[in-house]
Amino acid sequence: MKILLGPNSDSLGKNIAKQLNLPYVDFNFKRFYDGETYLQINDQVENEEILIIQSTYPNQEKSLLETMLIASTLKELGADRVLAVIPYLCYARADKRKLKGEILSHHLTLSYLLNSGIDSILTVNVHNKEQYFAQDSGLDKQNLNVIPFMVEKFLHGKEKDDWIIVGPDKGSEKDILQIANEFSLSYYILDKMRDPVTHLIQTKKPNFDFSDKNVLIIDDIVSSGTTAKTACSLIFEEGAKSVVILFVHVLSKPNVITDLKKIGNLLVYSSNTITRTDIEQIDISPIISEFIEEKYL
Repeated sequence: MKILLGPNSDSLGKNIAKQLNLPYVDFNFKRFYDGETYLQINDQVENEEILIIQSTYPNQEKSLLETMLIASTLKELGADRVLAVIPYLCYARADKRKLKGEILSHHLTLSYLLNSGIDSILTVNVHNKEQYFAQDSGLDKQNLNVIPFMVEKFLHGKEKDDWIIVGPDKGSEKDILQIANEFSLSYYILDKMRDPVTHLIQTKKPNFDFSDKNVLIIDDIVSSGTTAKTACSLIFEEGAKSVVILFVHVLSKPNVITDLKKIGNLLVYSSNTITRTDIEQIDISPIISEFIEEKYL
């Protein structure tokens, strides 16, 4: 097996490649002035298994297209099998039609990846994994839940009895319950509603006493930050001593994180599926590398 680092692989891809200690595919790319990407594979890939590492943020459409172009060319050049590690998979949130005429892109994204020549895809905490696996696209799909790994890294050396874990909405309940049981933590699930037309979010006042508690909020994605800001404000209003938020994927602009940190005694952490310099990041390359080694090597 050889590794091909895509144009958007950043530090996480390099860390995975280093830990797997596999040979690199000689691969070049450059950006043209008009925004298009020039891609070139300068290596022998015939009868080889190739592992592409490429996240699809930022520049979701471009990153997705680059991944498909690379996979297609690898197959044209005779690669035996193409595996894609896509830590953040774009358009996975567009999986349910709430309004008539809404375009659902999630199943199309998976179909495009399959048709480009990718045989197997590994994602990290894909949005709505039940719907993700329900899509019968013919593509071998694997999804890695890194939240337990992140929580373990965060809690290392801390007194667990000092913390309560909070989920931002009912959709997070299954994961939150798993973490609470695994780490013997108390938990609470906030009640959030999103208007399908305006997309405005309302979160009910929690029926829980957070007085003098250290609160650990866990969420898969932050974009506008509205859910996180509302949750933190309500929890502080109920007397919390401190709040820490663990995000898996951070898609927000820098000002969102800045505004979050102004709410109170609050810290923000994320995984490094998307490289950020304004957040303390937990490197998840060890758990991804371990999964790849066990599943594919």
